[in-house]
Amino acid sequence: MTPIRGFGETRREPQELTAYAEGIGESWAGKLQLSRAKNPQDDKRDRLDGSYLALLHNNLVISLGYQDRWWGPGWQSALALSNNARPVPAISLQRKDPEPFETALLRWLGPWQFAVFAGQLEQDRAVPNAKLLGARLSFRPLRWAEFGLTRTAQWGGEGRPESWQSFQDLLLGDDNRRVNGNVTDDEPGNQLGGIDWRFSKTFSQLSLDFYGEIIGEDEAGGLPANVIGTFGLSAVVPLSSSELRVYLERTDTATRRLRGKAQYNKAYEHAIYQSGYRYYGRSLGASVDNDSRAHHLVAQWYPRFNQDIEIRLSQFDLNTDSVGDNSVSRGNSNDYAASVHYRYQSKSWSTRLGYYHYDGELSLRYADAGDDFAEIALEYHWKIYYADRNPGIFIRATISPQNRLCFYLRHHSNKNLVQV
Repeated sequence: MTPIRGFGETRREPQELTAYAEGIGESWAGKLQLSRAKNPQDDKRDRLDGSYLALLHNNLVISLGYQDRWWGPGWQSALALSNNARPVPAISLQRKDPEPFETALLRWLGPWQFAVFAGQLEQDRAVPNAKLLGARLSFRPLRWAEFGLTRTAQWGGEGRPESWQSFQDLLLGDDNRRVNGNVTDDEPGNQLGGIDWRFSKTFSQLSLDFYGEIIGEDEAGGLPANVIGTFGLSAVVPLSSSELRVYLERTDTATRRLRGKAQYNKAYEHAIYQSGYRYYGRSLGASVDNDSRAHHLVAQWYPRFNQDIEIRLSQFDLNTDSVGDNSVSRGNSNDYAASVHYRYQSKSWSTRLGYYHYDGELSLRYADAGDDFAEIALEYHWKIYYADRNPGIFIRATISPQNRLCFYLRHHSNKNLVQV
């Protein structure tokens, strides 16, 4: 299991068995995924994570299921919603294709996407069965500029108001209610909101992206306040018949530290929703959780279309003030981690070799400090043809020096109706 996850990470537990089948029609798509984990951190051995049913109407997709969402431009961190925690069961609505508006008044937005969802958090938390709500609008008014607006909220739950008036107050942002600095009982929810961007520029054959995300834990004057942030710079360099991507990314989840003196134990925390902005013990946003800094330097080389090599060097300052409910580190943990991966894929086989190193000063809850981990993953693919579709079945085994063995049985279709 990777204690600090980034975009594209799949495995959550050291040992698990997964099988899934999916199908797609003209106006529907569905996937049933069953997993069993051995000694999982949340004690939930049997899981439906990754399962969904989606229906298409015109350019709208409505779906119900357990789907990962990554809302943000970062490769290592998404501050409001990421794949760090297990997917929250939710019903969602989004556009299928980001076509521009036809009206001249809004055509300047360019291609745009909109998504909303309502999910159910777990029962075993300070406010049992609280709801998780989210909305995101992204648009590209210029070929070199893309923007996103994100808003999420914890709302309702046992003992909390779930009336239309409470929801309306939440929607209008009337939820920062305090008397003498203390939160009042009628505060409707716990919200996050912010903006992200990606600016792109090409110089000859060199492509550069500058991206970032600012998320506010509070609101002041209609704008995000007490912010946390992620900033990154990536470059894609063509190398004769291959391609090299390099990116540098920085994340800081202590509120106000971007502008000066840090304010600790504020991000991802709330006086009423005391389990925090988490699901089954893991942050719904940045995988380093709150009060932390992370710097990542990553190189991804694609020597051939069916091969890639990734080298990652990370520096962490986790749980800076050594207190609070940070889900990754109980105390302040400041040191380096490194990893290297190689992947090869043929028509029938794919192989992934990985190596992880955590320096001794890192004290992580889900990995032993100073340990090295090796990973060997093998997948065999064979095709089953039906109608005009071309699904495949995958078997994957992952072995590490700690005698961890993971098998994945997968059934996969080349088409996917739902893009999240």
